[in-house]
Amino acid sequence: MVRFAATLIVLMLVWTAPVSGYYFSYSKWLELPYDVRVAYIAGAYDTLIGFPDARGNRYVSWDACIKNARVSVGQLADNVQDFAKDKPRYQKGMIQDALFDYLAAACGPASQQTVDRSLVPPND
Repeated sequence: MVRFAATLIVLMLVWTAPVSGYYFSYSKWLELPYDVRVAYIAGAYDTLIGFPDARGNRYVSWDACIKNARVSVGQLADNVQDFAKDKPRYQKGMIQDALFDYLAAACGPASQQTVDRSLVPPND
């Protein structure tokens, strides 16, 4: 029960805080409770796969790769941790870098799908 309460509190802090303030380094991500690490990886993965990057590209082949392999979010978090643990460049880097590089290593180069920007409302 204590673990659940701690996880809930951390998730509420992350969800209610300004978005720019909660990008975790790999080492800070490792300090989070397991359930929170899994939730964080799920969000990072959804952002990477679901939203176009600055050039309007989405990484559709990685999404297909993970779905076809039937990798759970917990397995994805474990795999990213295993992938990055012995690589010094990730120890002080962002967890998103480790996730991106893990997906490239596990699934191959990303095939990208360009999003039609005319369908995206402008930011005012």
